Amino acid sequence: MGRSNNSFQNYFINSVGGANLKMEPEQKLFVAVLTQAVHDAFKTADKLDKDSARSWLLSNSRDFRNICEFAGRDPAYVRERIKNNIWEDTEEKRKIWITQPCPFCIPKTENDVQLEEARKAGL
Repeated sequence: MGRSNNSFQNYFINSVGGANLKMEPEQKLFVAVLTQAVHDAFKTADKLDKDSARSWLLSNSRDFRNICEFAGRDPAYVRERIKNNIWEDTEEKRKIWITQPCPFCIPKTENDVQLEEARKAGL
C-alpha cells in the first residue's frame, strides 16, 4: 500500500487544525483507513476497488460510522464531501465524452446508473 499526499489526505489529517500532532496512535490509524478508502475511491485504476471504496464511503454502515468516529470525523460530513467529489468526477468525465464524436455510443457503467438514481432520489 503506497502513500499518496493529496487534498483528501490533507483534509482528513489536518481538519482538526494543529491537533493532528497530538492525535493518539489509534486515531491516526483510523484517519489512515479513511485516507486509504478515499485514495481507492479516486486514485486507483482498478474499477472494482474504486467502486467498492465509493460504495463504502457513501454507506451509512456501522463500520463506516465507527471508523469516522474513531478518526474524530463526522460521518455525515465525510459522506457528503465524498458524494460531491464523486459527482464532480463523473460530471468531468461526461464533459469529456461530449467532446467525442458520438458521446451516446459510450455505454453507461453501473456506477453511472447508480449515481443517476441517487441524484433523482435527491441523495
